[in-house]
Amino acid sequence: MPRVALIHSLFCAGRQSQLSVQCALCRFQSTIRPHSLPIKRVTHAKYGGRYTVTALPGDGIGPEMLAHIRRIFRFANIPVDFEEMELSSKDPANEALENAITAIERNGLAIKGNIETKFDDPTYKSRNSFFRFANVLHCVSIPTIPAKHHDLDLVLIRENTEGEYSGLEHESVKGIVESIKIVTRRNIERIARFAFDYAILNNRPQITAIHKANIQKLGDGLFLKVCKDIAEAEYKSEGLQFNSMLVDNACMQLVSCPQQFNNGILLMPNLYGNIISNIACGLVGGPGLVSGMNIGEKYAVFETGTRNTGTSLVGKDVANPTAFIRASVDMLRFLELHSYADKLSDALYSALTEQRTHTPDIGGSNHSTEVVQAPEEKISEKTGIRMYFLIPTCSAVPAAADSSESKAGTSLNVDNESVVCADELAIPQKEYQICGNDVLGLSASNNNSTEFWGYNDGLGNFSFVCMWVGCQQRLKTLDQLEAHMDQHLSEYGAEPLTNIVCQVQSCQILVSSTEELARHMKMHIFHANRILRGFCVVRERCPKVKSCNFAKTSRLVYQGDPLLCEWNSCLEGFTDINEFIEHVELHIQLLPSGSRSKDGFYGCLWNDCKASFGNRTHLLRHAQHHSGDKICACPFCGAFFSHTAGLIKHVFRRQNGDSSLICRFCQKTFADEALLRKHCIRHIKTHKCHFCSSRESAQSLLRLLWKGVSDSMLRCPKVLTELNFGFYQRSDLNKHVELHFNDAIHECEQCGQKFRWSKQLREHARQHREGFNPTPYECHLCNSRYARGSALSKHFKTVHQMPVPVGFSRFQYKKCQDGLFRLQTKCYVRDNLPTNEEEQNECK
Repeated sequence: MPRVALIHSLFCAGRQSQLSVQCALCRFQSTIRPHSLPIKRVTHAKYGGRYTVTALPGDGIGPEMLAHIRRIFRFANIPVDFEEMELSSKDPANEALENAITAIERNGLAIKGNIETKFDDPTYKSRNSFFRFANVLHCVSIPTIPAKHHDLDLVLIRENTEGEYSGLEHESVKGIVESIKIVTRRNIERIARFAFDYAILNNRPQITAIHKANIQKLGDGLFLKVCKDIAEAEYKSEGLQFNSMLVDNACMQLVSCPQQFNNGILLMPNLYGNIISNIACGLVGGPGLVSGMNIGEKYAVFETGTRNTGTSLVGKDVANPTAFIRASVDMLRFLELHSYADKLSDALYSALTEQRTHTPDIGGSNHSTEVVQAPEEKISEKTGIRMYFLIPTCSAVPAAADSSESKAGTSLNVDNESVVCADELAIPQKEYQICGNDVLGLSASNNNSTEFWGYNDGLGNFSFVCMWVGCQQRLKTLDQLEAHMDQHLSEYGAEPLTNIVCQVQSCQILVSSTEELARHMKMHIFHANRILRGFCVVRERCPKVKSCNFAKTSRLVYQGDPLLCEWNSCLEGFTDINEFIEHVELHIQLLPSGSRSKDGFYGCLWNDCKASFGNRTHLLRHAQHHSGDKICACPFCGAFFSHTAGLIKHVFRRQNGDSSLICRFCQKTFADEALLRKHCIRHIKTHKCHFCSSRESAQSLLRLLWKGVSDSMLRCPKVLTELNFGFYQRSDLNKHVELHFNDAIHECEQCGQKFRWSKQLREHARQHREGFNPTPYECHLCNSRYARGSALSKHFKTVHQMPVPVGFSRFQYKKCQDGLFRLQTKCYVRDNLPTNEEEQNECK
C-alpha cells in the first residue's frame, strides 16, 4: 500500500473520538465527484442492457482523448457504447452538423471534443438545436496539483442559448457592424430556477449573480431583476443567500480572493460565463482538469470546461486527459450509473494525489497513456477486474478439488504479467489455475454442443449449465438452477459487502452491494429461461443449424437496478423481473373497456409515453419495451430478441454471410446487401423537413413530429433556434404547421379545389380564365361531356358498345368550330356507324 494511502487509513481509523475532524483526502475525494442535477430523469434507450452515447471527437487532441475514454470504459466493463460522428472545423458544411444532431436526438446525450471556430460555431448551433440551456462547471482544487490558490470549490452556471453568444450580427453599412444581444424573461427564469434548485440539491447556500447592469440597464438589468424576484418569491424559505456582483469586480475578486465563493454558485449570462469559466479553470490548475456539462430538458452534452483544442499537442502523448475523464464521469452520473461513476472518479483522484501521475501542463513528466493506466490499476486493485479483462487469450478457472486452500495475495503469472488477488476483494477467495482452452467463453468461437447457460446433447435434449466460474454443473429444471445459484450467493455471507464482481462467466459486472448482486443474478436466471425458449424455437424451425457464429454475450436488460413500475404513476418496486413483467401485463388486462379514447384507441399510460393502439394485444406487445420483457434469446450466443422472427434471422445471418458487408457506423456484419441497407436506415435518416432541418427515416414520421403542438405556442417547436419561424397570429402558425403535415392548404376561391403548393394553385387558376371549358370532349350520340379524351373513349366502349376503328389503337378526336372535341367519324364505314337518331330510338 502506498505511504499516503497508509497514513490516510491510519488517520481515518483513529479519529473515532474526533468526529468533527474531516480527513482531507476523504473531503477532496467526495468533492471531486459530480453533483446531482435538478432535472427530470429522462429514460434513455438501452440495447442489450447497454447505453449508446454519441461521440464527437472534434479537432486537435479530441480523437486521442476519446480513444482513452473508450479504453477505460472497455477495461472497467462499463455498459456504454459509443457511436462516433465526424464533426470538426475541417468540414464547414452543414451535413456533418445535421448528422451529429440526428445522432444526439437518437441517443439523447453525447460526449464532445472541442471544435475550432474558424467558421460558424457548430457548438453553439448544437446547443440551440436541443435547447441545452445550462452550462455547469465544477472547479475544485486537487491538493497535489500546483496552483496559486488552494482549497477552492466553485460551481459556475451560465445561460447557454442567448445573449452576445447568439452570433446575431451584421454589417449594415460598410465599416459599421451591429451586434445584437437578445435576452428573454422566459430563459432567464429557466436558468435561475435551475441554479437555485441545484444549490438546494447540493447544499450550496450562496448564489451570486454576475452582471453589468450599471451599463446594460435593460439587458443585464432584466437578468438581475428576474433572478432577484425568483429568489425572494420562490426560494426565500429555503435559506439561500442571494448576492449580485459586477462582472469586472467578480473577475478581480476571483483572482485575488476566490475562497469567498467557496461552496457557492456563480450565476451568469452567456458571454460573462465563458470568460469567468476560463479564469476559474486557471485557478485550480489549468484547462486540462475541469469538465463541463451542457444540460437541457431532454438532451445533454459533456465536454471539457474550456474551449482549447490543443492542436500543438497532437501525437505527442502529453495532453492531459483528466478533463475528458471527468466529463465521462459526469456522463455516467447523468445515466444514473452511480457505482461506475464513483469508482472511476475515486480512481482518477487517487492517480492524481497518491501516485502523483501528472502531465507536463501541471508540472509533471508523465504521458497521457500513463495517466489513463493509473486509474485502471486502481480499479483493478479494488475490484479484481484486471484478472478477467486483461487476459483475453486464456481463462482463469478454479483449481481442482484436491488443490491447497486459498491464500490472500496469491499471484498468477500469465504471459509474463502478474495478476494479484487483493486482500480486500469482496469475492470468495479461491486458488486459480490457468487453462489454455476457453472455459469462460470469452472468445468469439462457439462450441457446437455447449451453449450459453445450457447443454445440448445432440439429440434435442436441453439441460441448464451453471455459468459460475469453475462450476459447470448441469441441472434439469430452471428451479434447480435458481436454487443452485442461491448456494453460490450464500458464499458471500450475511455481512454487507461492496465492490463485488459478478462471477458469472463473460459477465464480471461490478455491483455495489450484495443486494444488487442478488437482483443481478435474477436477471441471469431470466436470461437462462429465455435461452431455453430460444433453444425450443431453433430446434423446431431450423434443427440443422449448429451455431450462429456470433460472439457470446452476457448483455442483460437490467444489470441489477431496482425495477420501478411507471404505469399510471404506480411506482411499485420489484426485485424480480418476472414479477415486474407480470405486474405490467396485469395493469393492461385490468383496463376497463371504457378507457378507450374517442377514436377507439387504448393509450399507453406509462410515464412520458403517448403511444396508442387499437386493441390490447398490440398494447401488450408495446408494453414489453417498457418492462424489458424479451420473448427469447439465442441458445448459442445469448443475445436477446423481442420476437422469434428476429431470432431466426439472427441464426441464419452468418451461416453463409459475406464478411465484407459491414456497417461502417456500428461495425455489424450482414449476410446480404438487403439486410445491410435496411439496417443503415437507422443511422442515416433520409427524409428531411425543408422548414426545420429535421431528418426522419420515413415521411410519415415527419407528420408525427407535429401532433404535440400546443395551442398556446406561437413558435414552431422543431427549429434550430427559438427565434426563427416566429408568428404573431395563430392562423399564420397553423398554416406553417400544416406545411409539415404535407396537407393541401391553398384553396381555389372559384371552385374550392385545394393544392399543396401555391404554384399548383396558380396553374389551376388558368382554368378559370375567359374561354376555358372544363369538359371539352362531347359524345356525338348522347351529348355527354367529359374532361378527358380517355373518359369519352371509355364511354363509347361501355355505353354505346363501339369498337376501336380497324387499324387504330384508340379513338381519334378532332376539334370542331365550337371548340369541342368530337369523334373523327371518317375512320368508320358509314353503314356501320350509328346515327344520333338511331341511338336515341334504341335508348327509348
